[in-house]
Amino acid sequence: MRAQNREEAAVVGPSMSRRIMVLYRNSLLAQGLETLLRQVDGLEVTAVDLDRGQAIVPAVEAYQPHVVLWEWEDIPTSSAGLIFQMLEKLPSARIFCFTSALNGLTVYAKRDLSLTSFSDLVREVQS
Repeated sequence: MRAQNREEAAVVGPSMSRRIMVLYRNSLLAQGLETLLRQVDGLEVTAVDLDRGQAIVPAVEAYQPHVVLWEWEDIPTSSAGLIFQMLEKLPSARIFCFTSALNGLTVYAKRDLSLTSFSDLVREVQS
């Protein structure tokens, strides 16, 4: 792991871990984020492959993540209800809907966040 990621992970500390759930459907970007986040100390990362027919809300409820990452392109047009259901089950969870951008990553979490590096994402996930 890069030293920079270790420093960022120190914000959470060894005794506290944050559960991160990545939802994806054939997404190399989401799978890449999952792989990178697994390397950060203090983060427990799991992924749900939506193509395998896993139900989203029960999976989220069972894992109890602090943060849900969901690629914008993978979200069905009728997903607002799913997001509200997730928030109803886990009101303190943060749901990040992300999309790739030419110069970084754009995350929608009650506001647009333009992230230009992996360390920006780690900082948001840990906050």
